[in-house]
Amino acid sequence: MAVDEDAAARPSSPSRLAGRLAAAMSPIPPPGPLRTLSLATLANTVGSGLWLAGAALYLTRDVGLSAASVGAGLTVAGLVGLTVSVPLGSLADRRDPRTLRAVLQLCQAVVAAAYLLVGSFPAFLIVAVLELLSASGNLAVRAALVAAVGGPDGRVHAFATLRAVANLGIAVGAGLAGFALAADTHVAYQVLVAGNATTYLVSAALLLRLPAYPPAPRPRTAVGRRRGQALRDGRFLAVSGTSAVLALHLTVLTLVVPLWAVTRAARHRPWCRRCC
Repeated sequence: MAVDEDAAARPSSPSRLAGRLAAAMSPIPPPGPLRTLSLATLANTVGSGLWLAGAALYLTRDVGLSAASVGAGLTVAGLVGLTVSVPLGSLADRRDPRTLRAVLQLCQAVVAAAYLLVGSFPAFLIVAVLELLSASGNLAVRAALVAAVGGPDGRVHAFATLRAVANLGIAVGAGLAGFALAADTHVAYQVLVAGNATTYLVSAALLLRLPAYPPAPRPRTAVGRRRGQALRDGRFLAVSGTSAVLALHLTVLTLVVPLWAVTRAARHRPWCRRCC
C-alpha cells in the first residue's frame, strides 16, 4: 500500500506531462471506430484542401479555361449535384453506410483523377457534374455513417470531432497546394490533381477498417408519417435557406479570391513577373 501511495504522490515526468497535454489538444480521438473515421476524414480533407486552393488556378492557368467558363460549369454541376443528396441519404438509411461511403470515395477518386484529362469546356463540364454528384451523395451518406459510429448518445461529439479534424485537414491541404501554386508549372498542377485523387483512395481504405453498420428495422407507419415532414417545417426551411446563402463564402474563397489574386493584385507588383 505504501508503494502505491508513493507512486501516486510522485510527480509525473515532463515528457509524460507533455504527452498528456498533446493528447488533450489533438483533435484525433482515442483508439476506436471514431479514431478510424477521423483518420479517414483527415485524409479526405487534405485532398479537399489541395483541390479547393488549387482548382481555380489549375483550370484557368494550366487547362486554359476562362474564369467565366469555370464559374458556369461549377454552377451547372452544383445544381445537378443537389438531385442525389436525398436519394443517397435515404439509401444510406437502408444499407450499410460504411460500405456505401467507401464506394463513393472510390468513385470520387476516379472522377478527381479524370481532371488530368480535361482539355476543353465540354470535358470539364462532364467531369464537374460527375464530381458534384458523387460529392453531394458522399456528404449525405457521411451523416448517416457518423450517426452510426457515434450512436444515439455520442452523435454530437462525433460530428464536433470530425469538424475539428476536417478543419485541420483542409488547412494542411491548402498549405501543400501552396507549393504547386508557387511553382505554377504543368507538372506541379498535375501532381496537385493526382494528390487529391490519392487521398480519396486512402480514405476509402480507412473506412473499410470500420465495422459494418447494418440499418435498424423501422416500422413502415413511422416512415410514412415522416415522409415530406421536413418540407412542411417552416423553421427548418428558414435555417436551410440561410445556411445556403452563408455557404456562398466558399465560392468566394475557392474561386474568386485565387483568380483575383493572380489577375488583379499582381498588377500592383511589377516584381512578380510570373503573375503579371
